[in-house]
Amino acid sequence: MTQLGRGTNVGQVSRFYRVKSQKVFERTKLANAPAWTERQRRSSFKILQSKIAERKIIVLRLNPLITKGVVLQAEEPVLISGTTQSNISVSLSFGDEQYQTQADETGKFLFELPAHAYGISGELEVITEKEDTLIISDVKFGEVFLLGGQSNIEFKMSQEKHFETVHDAKDFGQYDISYVIVPQVDYLDENGVTKPDDAKWQGWLPVNRESLAELSAVGYYAAIEWAKNHPDVPVGLVACNKGGTSVTTWLDEESLKASPLAQKYVVEPYQAALLGKTAADFDRLASDYRETAETYYALREKWVREHPELTLGEIKEVIGGSPWPPPSTPQIFTRPSGVYHTMFEGITPYTFKAVLWYQGEEDSRYPDMYAETLPILLKTWRRDLKSPDLPFYIVQLPIFDETPLKSWAGIRQAQLEIALADAHSHLIVTADTGDKDDVHPTDKSEVGKRIGEIINNKYYDNSPYAFISEHGAEHLILTIKNAETVVLKNYPVVISIDDRETSAKVKGNQLIINLKPDAKVVRYGWQNAPELSLFNEVGYPVSPFEFILSKEVE
Repeated sequence: MTQLGRGTNVGQVSRFYRVKSQKVFERTKLANAPAWTERQRRSSFKILQSKIAERKIIVLRLNPLITKGVVLQAEEPVLISGTTQSNISVSLSFGDEQYQTQADETGKFLFELPAHAYGISGELEVITEKEDTLIISDVKFGEVFLLGGQSNIEFKMSQEKHFETVHDAKDFGQYDISYVIVPQVDYLDENGVTKPDDAKWQGWLPVNRESLAELSAVGYYAAIEWAKNHPDVPVGLVACNKGGTSVTTWLDEESLKASPLAQKYVVEPYQAALLGKTAADFDRLASDYRETAETYYALREKWVREHPELTLGEIKEVIGGSPWPPPSTPQIFTRPSGVYHTMFEGITPYTFKAVLWYQGEEDSRYPDMYAETLPILLKTWRRDLKSPDLPFYIVQLPIFDETPLKSWAGIRQAQLEIALADAHSHLIVTADTGDKDDVHPTDKSEVGKRIGEIINNKYYDNSPYAFISEHGAEHLILTIKNAETVVLKNYPVVISIDDRETSAKVKGNQLIINLKPDAKVVRYGWQNAPELSLFNEVGYPVSPFEFILSKEVE
């Protein structure tokens, strides 16, 4: 029996078996025979090791999230998965509770524990009929959130605008929050070797002044806001995200086949880019890109340091934009289905309270594809996590102006429509935040706070959005859902009708818009970096929108 805690890896488990076999050997009379030399002892020990290997001992493994300090979801049945030898019985105990299951032909097994109350804690033990054993200490039941997406949810507290203030605050650490980061593996070869080779599991960390820097800033602020209403409940944050990833990298190959536009815009171009190239070609392309990127960012850092009077946007006008995307290679993490296999798949199934999904920047060139693929992701992740009603809190993109014309507006519209169409999704509007010159705004406090409030249903369980309540021959009335009244922060309210700007009247929680009978498209906030006018009474911005009034519009 061995106890595995934070950061335990296969090597440590293998050492356990070496120790175990040594002890078995030492218990034999043969080992104690005085006539045997040290060389004979070693030789006999190797024979014993060989016999153990012949038994094909498969190391008992659990879902890598289940290590010392793990937070399990309370008040819901919890899934505990793992692998061992095929077709053997596996037992699990937690306190006085005992459970048993059978590994299948591939060695996979799954326990479903009944719901436990918030705050329950203890030690979890898993043992096979071969007596291979894992003991997980400091297990506790609370709320567990999955932080999915790309760079803005990956963005660490150490980079965040208020880091020092938060870090040094007298009341810091008053809530029981822990987090674990899924290693950002670009590529995993057939021998289990990861690239980069330093992408390793570090296990669960309690949020304290030493660990705060590496935590997702959005995740931290959301957890703090949530914890204000539940101060005695442990919170677990699982960061499964990576900058620069398209939604297509988070889907398996079979799921991607359900999207013709993903095949057209992403899969087929990627496959074409690989044709006719050798391993040496790929190495050269990757090396050239790294050199270009390092040179560019060194230059940009120099300009920022030497020209504090310039904004980042003004600097980019001089030196150009960031070199992106990287070249297509078989091992590049941006490849279709890449991080699905190297990051997400390995933590499934697991029981979560909800997914906080902040992504879309990388797909801003193809809003139509995003509208097609994000619903597939919701379905795929719920399938793999074995949670068909798992809530998704979809963070709508903030402002940013260094992109193709109207591309971010199209992504926001897709996020709005998907959140409204999916019964278990919620929309977090953030187009009143961000930096028009920087895709990675450093202030994450408002976005995280808003997520936490909406998860808590402090005021509403969704950001406010418009829907058509009356469409007459010469007028349109839009009602704002999740608003008792509409508050104007910028006047007038600019509405675009067929790309011509006009104003709208506000009455209570409604917009009254005059239009011509042949009007085709009505839009609000339809820019990459809009200046929003409409807010509800608690300060949440109304989502930008597009209403197609005529079928003639493609």
